Amino acid sequence: MITAINLFGAPCFATPDSTLGNLGLINFIYGPNGSGKTTISRLLKDHSLFPGATVDYTSSNTPPKVMVYNRDYVTSTITECAGLAGVFTLNEDPEARKELDTLTQEGGPRATLEATLALAKQKKESANATLTEARTKLSDRAWNKKSDIANTLQDMFAGYNHSKEKLLEELLRTDISDPLPTLDHLTQRAGAVFVKSAHEHNLLQRIEANPILTLPGYPLLTASISGSQESPLKELIDRLDNSDWVNAGQAFIGNDASRCPFCQQNLPDGFASELAKLFDTHFEQQLSQLKVLQQSFIAWATETRRRLDEANDVGTSFISTEQLSTFTAKLKSTLVACEHSINQKLSTPSIPVTLDDLTGLIGEVNTLIEAANTRIRQHNDDLAQRASKHKTLVAQCWSYFAGTVMNTDLQEFRRIEKRCDATLKEATTDEKTASHDLATLDAHIRELETAVHSSAPTIDRMNQILAGVGFSSFNISKSQQVPDGYALMRPDGTTAGETLSDGERTFVALLYFLAQAQSASEQPTGEDVILVIDDPISSLDSDVLFVVTQLIKDMIQTQSTADARGKKNREFLRDRLRQAIILTHNIHFWSQLTFLTGEEKRNGQEANRKYYELRKIGSGVCSVRLLPRNTIRSLYTRLWSEVAQTDASDTETDIGLENAMRRILESYFKLQAGISFDGLLKEFTGPNRLICQSLFGWLNHGSHLVMDELEFSPRGTTTAMYLRVFKEIFDKTGQIGHYNLMMSQVLGDSNDAT
Repeated sequence: MITAINLFGAPCFATPDSTLGNLGLINFIYGPNGSGKTTISRLLKDHSLFPGATVDYTSSNTPPKVMVYNRDYVTSTITECAGLAGVFTLNEDPEARKELDTLTQEGGPRATLEATLALAKQKKESANATLTEARTKLSDRAWNKKSDIANTLQDMFAGYNHSKEKLLEELLRTDISDPLPTLDHLTQRAGAVFVKSAHEHNLLQRIEANPILTLPGYPLLTASISGSQESPLKELIDRLDNSDWVNAGQAFIGNDASRCPFCQQNLPDGFASELAKLFDTHFEQQLSQLKVLQQSFIAWATETRRRLDEANDVGTSFISTEQLSTFTAKLKSTLVACEHSINQKLSTPSIPVTLDDLTGLIGEVNTLIEAANTRIRQHNDDLAQRASKHKTLVAQCWSYFAGTVMNTDLQEFRRIEKRCDATLKEATTDEKTASHDLATLDAHIRELETAVHSSAPTIDRMNQILAGVGFSSFNISKSQQVPDGYALMRPDGTTAGETLSDGERTFVALLYFLAQAQSASEQPTGEDVILVIDDPISSLDSDVLFVVTQLIKDMIQTQSTADARGKKNREFLRDRLRQAIILTHNIHFWSQLTFLTGEEKRNGQEANRKYYELRKIGSGVCSVRLLPRNTIRSLYTRLWSEVAQTDASDTETDIGLENAMRRILESYFKLQAGISFDGLLKEFTGPNRLICQSLFGWLNHGSHLVMDELEFSPRGTTTAMYLRVFKEIFDKTGQIGHYNLMMSQVLGDSNDAT
């Protein structure tokens, strides 16, 4: 939006303070002829026209398009066709035609953008097709491979068994943990979480260390136990190495100690006592220690076998039965061997024996048992918290499925997905950029087409505008003689005139301008529009003046938005129209255009308007003034208010009815409309003629402005007669439209105010 117009340096404006500042949404600028109105409109059309003069905008990346109507526009737009009565053309812009051809030619900027856009779309379609194919392949593979998962883990697929797409989405959502859970771990935990019949398990007992290692008899295993060294038989027995045989033979001597139990020969005297001395108490104590050791080992071996059997029975979900079975077989066979060695030692104490070391085997078995107990504890914990553990276990199962079973397939899909995503990202950016640039270019092309193409669509819009305000004196029709030529056609089919009058040229050019502005403001994309209209009512009669006023008022009608509480928070003009600046020297056009009803005032329409006055302060020098309110309009409207109130109440006012009438006639007919009253008196007779003479005589008395303070109120004629003659003057001069408008406005304003 334009915020200020700095006029210093432009013709007519020689002072540094020549600025139209604080511009609003709708701006009305009043000034007499020669006060710089056209200079302002030309500067707004071309900001570089006058060195030193500038136009300030609100901060915006894209300045709005300024559309200017002034006499330059009329001259450049309408060309009358020589030799063809009443036929005219609406001219195109040659520079616009050249630019349009360049932009739209084959291989030109628009074609390039279209090709870029098409290529981007093709890349997106291709990437999407590749991605869809890869998803389908992955979905099929996952659907087939889910049957490879152990039955105990199939609960992980609950809710996904009837939809490939849901199975695929869950697979792609799965976070693969590091480290991955093992199948053994998942299976063991599933026994508690997924299996409804699961129950608690007791912890396994460790294999105790071999207890004989600390017994007194353990060192005797490797020692040779024989008789006493004090016996004379000791040397013979050691030489024969038959101590164990001799010791065993003692049991056969019995009561008859004189005869050998084996050969039945007589024994030497004292042989039995010497033999008893050989195997004394010490020998017997050693044998007793070996027997205790044997009993202890047998008890421990029995308990070890039981614990081994218990561990082997716990099941594969807790322990590696293959390893345990191997260690169990080795340990049990070793136990048997040890038992045999101990028995042998007791049978032949003199022979040393060595037991196999069981520590390593026991350690291996206990390692398996500890691992099993860890799993049993996890099992029992999972069983106790089955509901909460279910979700965690399902997530771990999916992690295993994705990271192990589907790992290769997923990696292949991710490679394709990454490649396609990169293509899609690039293509989407290209498409967005090309679409934006194409839309911007097309908006510009439409503007160029408005300037260079056939005017027929715009003419149709112009006729619609005329019909919309009820104007029926003529419409604009296509000429049969000139391509893209037009003529003003009356309702009876005849042309409006041999040539276009100044008023008709002004009116047609303004209609063309408003149609173009309306079209530009209604574009969904493109530049915002600022409307500048400079004196659009030159040489127009009152009926057309009313139409022009209504058309412009419709264009600058404000709208508003409201917040949640219904309070207005923004005022704006129609569509893409962002601001209006209207300049005029015509007080009647000003009055009609700036008039606001009471309802419009209550709705805050006045707040959107700014009023300015241009004044001549010297030879060729003008000043600019921001008015606090619409004071220019009020001087003229007040006189009409006096007439309307008197007509409505049948009473005279303080100012004087006749004075108000004379000032209105002078301002409107003599000074503004330039209508002569010569011969008009002949249209009146009797008292009406006298009243006319009274009113016209005042006009010739010398007053020139509605601001004159001289008043004159002749008496002798009724108020009603003055009012009737006053109205007939407008009627007989073809200005009844202005009369009706002003009377309705001031009465409406008065009623709204009450």
